[in-house]
Amino acid sequence: MLEWHLAHVRVLVVNVQPLLRDAMMSGTMAGDSEIEIVGEVNAKDMLNAIVAFDPDVVVFGGETDDTATELERIGASYPMLRVVAVDADGGAATIFESGKAVRRETDISPRMMLNLIRGSAG
Repeated sequence: MLEWHLAHVRVLVVNVQPLLRDAMMSGTMAGDSEIEIVGEVNAKDMLNAIVAFDPDVVVFGGETDDTATELERIGASYPMLRVVAVDADGGAATIFESGKAVRRETDISPRMMLNLIRGSAG
């Protein structure tokens, strides 16, 4: 019998607001054995954390004045690393590749968030 396994996805959580982070950690990702949260950092420590934790995906949270700059930093330094940028309220997300937005999803559910993270790891 043929078995199919999803790849293990290493996720770095960056700059996610505490309430949204707690919801993601305890609800959305906690019960998923295929997703491992390797670290949680603020934007200032992001590039060092990417080196230290070697994530497959960065979940970048919030909407700040520096969001575009931070996403450009990731794209410039790590062009193969994909980013799921989650709005401050957790209701929408944008997928970034090489520092450029490639897809936007609105009205995201916890299940859709998992799918966005898994899909971003490919």
